[in-house]
Amino acid sequence: PKSDNELFAIAQKRIRELKRDVEESDNSLRDELPRDGKEIHLRRWLARKLNERANNRYNVPQEPEIDLQQRPDLRFLRPGLPPVSVEVKLADLGWSIADLIERMENQLVGQYLRDHQSRYGIYVIGTIGRQQHWKHSQTGQLLAFAEVIGLLSERALELVQQNPRIGNLAVIGIDFCEPKRS
Repeated sequence: PKSDNELFAIAQKRIRELKRDVEESDNSLRDELPRDGKEIHLRRWLARKLNERANNRYNVPQEPEIDLQQRPDLRFLRPGLPPVSVEVKLADLGWSIADLIERMENQLVGQYLRDHQSRYGIYVIGTIGRQQHWKHSQTGQLLAFAEVIGLLSERALELVQQNPRIGNLAVIGIDFCEPKRS
């Protein structure tokens, strides 16, 4: 990558490849995440897989310390380029939709993209099936995982439109549950 925009595009592509390898592959990676997993397991798994696929184009350290002792979960780094920060959440650990939105707004955007050079962020949300639905805080409607990802993606777009300093945000959901048989 020659720019932070290109690094962001590569980061999204690699995470979406992992998503496909978990959700759609004949030799799925879904069993690599423990069923009783915690966010740290998802973060470590994601960092390991991303670094395996880096081809010396970037590296992805876990929780590198930045200003004010902030620690993004992951950061795509390439010498000479601004970083792409990644916030990782395991949605079915009691996170409400409001909590997930707040973490995107205040943690990913408010803390990790605060640096004037840091313009791109990715919010990776995983599920291992401990929770099937999340209650919408305003409508009370129960939403499935894919609908939660859609809602977060809409909010990410709003944040980008409201803040011209942000280059872009992506929300990527990875479903580690076994697919339903028809």
